[in-house]
Amino acid sequence: GERAGDEVLLVLGAPPGAGQDGRPLQVLLAFARLRDIRPGEKRDTTFEIDSDAFALSDAAGRRHLAIGTWRLWLAGSDGKVGSATSEVTIRGLRREVGAEEAVVVM
Repeated sequence: GERAGDEVLLVLGAPPGAGQDGRPLQVLLAFARLRDIRPGEKRDTTFEIDSDAFALSDAAGRRHLAIGTWRLWLAGSDGKVGSATSEVTIRGLRREVGAEEAVVVM
């Protein structure tokens, strides 16, 4: 834009088997609010994503890590998806994640 303002960056992920067997197409994994961005300004941002963010709910409402390869991408508050994508593979035992943590499904 032509004026300074805030921007919210979203880290979205598609779980293994997205859209199949009740799995969501995408999940919000992390976000960051960048304040007072001037026109043309660029900033570096780091996201730390806990492994529990890669959990999905089963039919009984229990949350388990979704083992396999997730596709990740960035989106801005305007809904535009960035061109940078990445993949991360979750390995290990399928384990239940505590109910006190929330996973936001879009």
